[in-house]
Amino acid sequence: MKTVRLRNVELGDGNSKIIVPITGATEEKIIAQAKELNQGICDLAEWRVDLFEKHHAVSEIVKVARKLRDVLGDMPFIFTIRTKEDGGKFEGTNEEYAETVSRFLLEGECDACDIELAKGKPLVQSLLEAAKSHGVKTIVSSHSFDKTPTVDKMISILGEMQSCGADIAKLAVMPKSIQDVLNLMLASAKSFENLNIPLITMSMGKLGSFSRVAGLLTGSCATFGSYGQESAPGQYDCRDLKKIMKMLYE
Repeated sequence: MKTVRLRNVELGDGNSKIIVPITGATEEKIIAQAKELNQGICDLAEWRVDLFEKHHAVSEIVKVARKLRDVLGDMPFIFTIRTKEDGGKFEGTNEEYAETVSRFLLEGECDACDIELAKGKPLVQSLLEAAKSHGVKTIVSSHSFDKTPTVDKMISILGEMQSCGADIAKLAVMPKSIQDVLNLMLASAKSFENLNIPLITMSMGKLGSFSRVAGLLTGSCATFGSYGQESAPGQYDCRDLKKIMKMLYE
């Protein structure tokens, strides 16, 4: 399997990395949260741009991103503008989503960019090409907040991400039973055996929280932990997550 390097972090190298979402609504809160992050807490940051109160103004996004880059130093950060359909706050059209991501890639600074699979293959591939042309790695993501698809369907979704040209494939689903959690982990394990890109997989909510710490066993190269406000249901505090993972894997 290929690994993906983001600055000093290697995803897919056999170790599970911790990603902390930056969730502030204002520039001041975003920068303050970023200042709290360091390698002792997490490995990467994800800026949830859709939670920023000025997320429709690309010039404001770019300004904050440049400050984030200075504050985070060598810590890689992921640009994510999550749409309402995938559990976020961005309510623009697909065209507005594409325009925001494209303009940011042209003017802003980040190490990786999250692109939602649900936007459709033509749009996804155009954004993947834009990211590649600017030296930015890509995470193609899919979120299901109302159910866990079948094992075969989840394997198919992850495979589609690779076929689109993603550097990393991300899948998050909501379980209604323990079997759903096990199905997600099985789909992850099977995909890890057959695909050639790093995976980030998780079952959400309290029921699925075990998958967030045991993901390395089923091929997931990273997990999300909160520092303050969680960005998705079931996230552990990143400090607790680090302790749990140390007990499991070291």
